[in-house]
Amino acid sequence: MDAAVFLTLILCLLNGGNDLLDYLDTEQYWQIKNVPVTLQAMTAELQPPKQQDVSQLIPELEAADAPARDEAGRKIRKAGASALEPLRAASRSGRLELSRRAGRIIEEIHGDLKPVEVRRLMAIRALGELGKKDALPILQPFLDLKEPFVADYARTAVGLIEAKPVVRPRPLELIRNERWLLPGNCFAVGQLTPREGKPVSVAKGIELIRIGRGGDRNDMINRATRQIVVMAEEIGNVRVESATFGTFEGEEKAPVLVVFGRVQCDAEGFRGLARRHKLPMRQVQGVDVFEPSRGAAILIPSDDQVIVIGAMGDQGLPVERTIEAIKSNKGGLAEATSMKKLIEKVDTALPLWVVGEVTETYRRVPVVEAFDTFSLFGRRDGDALALTLEAKGHDPEKAKAAAEALARYAEKGIKEINPIVTVAPILSAAVDLLGTVKVSSAGDTLTATATLKASPAGLLSIPLLLEDIPREGAPER
Repeated sequence: MDAAVFLTLILCLLNGGNDLLDYLDTEQYWQIKNVPVTLQAMTAELQPPKQQDVSQLIPELEAADAPARDEAGRKIRKAGASALEPLRAASRSGRLELSRRAGRIIEEIHGDLKPVEVRRLMAIRALGELGKKDALPILQPFLDLKEPFVADYARTAVGLIEAKPVVRPRPLELIRNERWLLPGNCFAVGQLTPREGKPVSVAKGIELIRIGRGGDRNDMINRATRQIVVMAEEIGNVRVESATFGTFEGEEKAPVLVVFGRVQCDAEGFRGLARRHKLPMRQVQGVDVFEPSRGAAILIPSDDQVIVIGAMGDQGLPVERTIEAIKSNKGGLAEATSMKKLIEKVDTALPLWVVGEVTETYRRVPVVEAFDTFSLFGRRDGDALALTLEAKGHDPEKAKAAAEALARYAEKGIKEINPIVTVAPILSAAVDLLGTVKVSSAGDTLTATATLKASPAGLLSIPLLLEDIPREGAPER
C-alpha cells in the first residue's frame, strides 16, 4: 500500500466523495478486471456464492497430524463466507488450539472476501449507471441486506435508473454528541462533516499534473486507479461520516490532537491488515491500539468509530483517558464552561465549524496575539466551501493591525506560489483560495472570508505529482 496515496485519500474522504470506492471509476475498475460493463456481465457478478457445509472439517483443526490440520484449514478457508459462523463458534469453544486456529482462518477469510465485496458494490453501482430498467428486479434483493454498504449502493442504483435522488442516511445524533467525548482542557474544538459522496474522476485530477517528456497521462490514470483498487481490496470500502477534533497543550506545552472519526468500516479487517503489516499494537482496556510512530496512536474500537491521537514532541498520548471517554460515552468537554459557551454560539449543523481560545503559548505568534477567541465555519456553495473566520480580541488597534497583516500574507502567498503553478498546476487551488481572501476589522474583531474550491480528484493526484515533477538536477522523463 502506497503511504502517500493512503494519506491523500484521507484528505479526499473529508473533502469530496466520502466513500473510498467513490475514487474508483466504474469503467476503469471493470477494465482492470477484464469484465465488460453490460447488464449480463454485472448480473453474473451478483450471483450468490455456493454455500458449503464445513461443520465436519472444524474438528480436524485439532487433529494430531499436522498435514491433516493444514488440509482442513485450506478447505475451510476456501469455503469463504459460509465458514465464518462455524469458525466463530469454534473460536469461542474455550479449547485453546481450536480457538487459535479458527481465529486465524477467520482473519484470512476476511482478507479473502474484501475483493469479493468490492466487486459486488462496483457491480451494483454499474447497474445503476447503465440506467436500464431491466436491472431493477436484479437490484431488488439487495435493498434489504444488512451487510455494510450493500443496501445503500442498491438504493442509489435504483435512484439513478428511476431518476430519483437518493440521500444516504447519516447517524446525526451520534455525530452531534461526539464532541462531548473530547478532553475538557481543549483550547480548540471543531467538526467536519463531509458532503455525501459521489464517484470522483481520477482522470480530472490528473489533468492538473504537468506531464514530462515521454510521460503517459493514461498510464498515470491507470496507476492511480490500481493503487486505489489494491487499497480497497485490502481494507474494503470505508465511509467517513464526520471528524470531530480537539487539541490541547500536553506536558511540554506542545499541542496534542485527538480526532474522533465517525465511520463505516470493517474494524476486524483493519486489525488484520495492521497485524499483516506488523504495525506495533497493544491492548488497552480491551481496545486495540496501533502505534505507527512514537507520537501517534490509532484506536479502532468498533466498525463505526476510529480515533487518531497525535502529539508533537516527546510527550505521552492520552490513550487511556480517551478509551475511558468511549466506554463511559463522556469526556470532560461538557464541564469546560468557557469552551462550551463558544460551541453554543456557532451553528454546529454546518459542515465545518471550529472554535477556540488563544492560550498564552500562542499569544507569541504574530497576528494571533491580538485575540482571545476565534471561530471558523464553512458553508457548502455547490462544490466549494465558503469559509468565515471571526477572531475577537481586546484591543481595536491590534485587531486592525492583525487584519492588515493577514491581508499582506495572502498577497505574499499568491506572489510566491504563482511562479510554481506552471510546473505544478494543482497548486492553482491554493492561489485561487488566497485570491478570495477578504479581511476586515471592526472594533476588537477581525473577520476574514475565503472560498475553498479544491477538487477531491485534484488532491488525489498529489502523490503522482510528487512522482512526476522533475527533481532539481534530474532530467525530465
